[in-house]
Amino acid sequence: MDIIKHSNPNIFREANPYGKWLHNTFNWTHFATLRPYWKIYEHTGEKFMNNLKKYKAIQSVFYVIEPDEVNWKNYHIHMLIHSNLYMDKEIFRKCLHSTKASKLINDFQEVKNNEAVSHYCSKRIGKGALAYNFYNRDIEL
Repeated sequence: MDIIKHSNPNIFREANPYGKWLHNTFNWTHFATLRPYWKIYEHTGEKFMNNLKKYKAIQSVFYVIEPDEVNWKNYHIHMLIHSNLYMDKEIFRKCLHSTKASKLINDFQEVKNNEAVSHYCSKRIGKGALAYNFYNRDIEL
């Protein structure tokens, strides 16, 4: 799936300000959608983000947990990752440290349009997102 190929620069004019901040602040290298067959809770995204933070090649991570359109009783997770090294789906799976990760990763791809994925991943913030957070190796909160 090739996510979001917009040629119109005005398409995000009315978009969520989080998308603008994500786009202007980070240079994402990878996009992932995690759609597990088990129930997702608010802490699920934190667990995966904390696993990714252990790898020095991963500079930044953003996740959002939003309602699932396939299984309306559950949620799915979008993740944006900035990695300083090569990463493919198998490497990403290992970084998640999930024994169920083979069925967990619904989509994993390199980012072709930073603005588009930033707005796409933030579209439900303030509009039904269960949880969201970000991590950057250079920012201590």
